[in-house]
Amino acid sequence: MKKTTQLSRRGFIGTNIAAGAGLLLRSLATGIPPALLLAPSRATAQGSGIRPQTLILSVSQAGDPVNINCPGSYINNAADRFQNNPVLPVTRARFGDQRIRTAEPWAALPAQLRQRLAFFHMKTFAAAHPEFDETMSLRNAVKNQAGNGSETFASMSAQLNATAVGSIQKEPIILGRNRITYENQPLQQTEPTQLKALFDPAAGTLDDLGLLRDRTLNRLYATMRTDGTRSQMAFLERFMTGRDQARTMGNNLGRLLESIPTSPDEPNSVEDYIHSAVALAQLGVAPVIVLNIPFGRDNHQDSTLETEAVQTTRGINAMGLMWQELNRFEIQDQVTFAMLNVFGRKFNRNARGGRDHNRDHSVMVSFGRHINGGVYGGVDADGKCTNIAPNDGRSVSSGGISANAAMATAGRSLAAALGHSNRDINTRIQGGRILDAFINRS
Repeated sequence: MKKTTQLSRRGFIGTNIAAGAGLLLRSLATGIPPALLLAPSRATAQGSGIRPQTLILSVSQAGDPVNINCPGSYINNAADRFQNNPVLPVTRARFGDQRIRTAEPWAALPAQLRQRLAFFHMKTFAAAHPEFDETMSLRNAVKNQAGNGSETFASMSAQLNATAVGSIQKEPIILGRNRITYENQPLQQTEPTQLKALFDPAAGTLDDLGLLRDRTLNRLYATMRTDGTRSQMAFLERFMTGRDQARTMGNNLGRLLESIPTSPDEPNSVEDYIHSAVALAQLGVAPVIVLNIPFGRDNHQDSTLETEAVQTTRGINAMGLMWQELNRFEIQDQVTFAMLNVFGRKFNRNARGGRDHNRDHSVMVSFGRHINGGVYGGVDADGKCTNIAPNDGRSVSSGGISANAAMATAGRSLAAALGHSNRDINTRIQGGRILDAFINRS
């Protein structure tokens, strides 16, 4: 198993100094290029016709039961053993152009969000927690830049969109204890409270940031004087403007993190993750930001399903908070959200009343400017993913896109909604197909 790194404040700074300008602290310190931090450019990806998006990705190695109580998971004439959560009231609500039965908390989300909120039913083939890496690569369907091997979807999306969205670092940022790799190397993990501490003026970090900036630029300048071209020197000299710039950049992030912790009794709560992720997206720090929104976690022994109900409600509300914050910063059209868990949970409850792993049904929840809200695919009375009609994405018992190809289809469709070109998608994701009904190209 690959080793991941969770860092203290001093360790975070030290690692970034050693690792080079691609990481968060060094990029903020040098401001290369500062315009991408303070006012990120948002070019259109060549050939896609869609503005490239920053991706906020929620992942779970626990395999949360988000698939149990979402639109598309309430079916008629199901057997008694097929049980949605009995604690959550059921209602009908509109998602996109569809009016669908769902757990009531989903219906309470703002109508504008539900217009973009999609539920792509699929199977991950994973039956155990250690298969998390395989799910993150869409069961190894995602390939590296040469079109072979395997890579995580987060890594692929970061590589394809970093320049287009104008992020100041190319690697994803990992909030919390989520194990995600970039080019098959583990990424460091950062808690929201750590991130806030890095840019707290009272801690003296901004002075450290200025010193780091001066050291970095002086070293680059010395190298360029010896080995650089005239154009490289001209580019670098644009950023030799003193330490005030570094302080301004740090203050911007520090100001956006002032509300953390949301609750003093619960530091690094899901709400803190939401505030941090949106702040990083607003500043254009990284093309992909990874976090976890719990929906019940590993609930084998959740005998009353009370924990599932509480966390499902809180998780849905956290998505509502994300939508609220994206709109507050006016970046709701520049950021796409998606949720990808190692596996779903079974509808039939085990002997302890909880839910076991379900390799045959999961759901990718997503929303974004270029996503048409609604349900794609579905689940049958045996709790398994169904086939998908290729014209409109509805659930079908036979024909169309097979259940075995649903995950790759979900990945391809999400990639298209993120602004990746057809050429890149065809090179980087094997199997499946782009589901046009999922994508809003207007």
